[in-house]
Amino acid sequence: MSEWYFAYGANMASEVLARRGLVSLESHAARLDDHELRFEEPGVPWIEPVFASIAEAPGRHVHGVLHRLSEADLAQLDQFEGLGYDRRGGLVEARDLGSVDAFFYAARRHVRGRRPSRRYVRLLVAGAREHRLPPEWIDRLAAEPTFHVPIVSHLGPTMMVVIEQLTKRSPRAEAWLRRRTG
Repeated sequence: MSEWYFAYGANMASEVLARRGLVSLESHAARLDDHELRFEEPGVPWIEPVFASIAEAPGRHVHGVLHRLSEADLAQLDQFEGLGYDRRGGLVEARDLGSVDAFFYAARRHVRGRRPSRRYVRLLVAGAREHRLPPEWIDRLAAEPTFHVPIVSHLGPTMMVVIEQLTKRSPRAEAWLRRRTG
């Protein structure tokens, strides 16, 4: 069994899915209508201050990537994304498939006034380019104001990989991350 997942953040990029041990059975450029992209999911201060989320917004839309994932990968993704996001569903318009019933994640907690890291925004842009999302969407992502602290920000990629690996293996690490980001 498999299911469609609409990614609009770092999970658009194949390299991120691979790093997380997930394999997309197929991927398509897609759009979720009546929603907008926001950077308001609390992250890890000084490393990844905030992550992408989406919120209902009539007349707006979010471009992303529709991935078909296996049941095992879905369970793993739910465990990882379930730290700060709620799973929701809706119709997504896929460039090659038309309307598809899919799920996506939306932040359950919201912070305002933080900017995403430069590293994180670069991942979003890379994923959007990889899947040939509309140029105006790529430009919108690339223009997002970012947070960057020399030296500290360069540790971000390594720290995020360590945090991801720990949360996959340890309920204690997961609890620590919940306290840090909540």
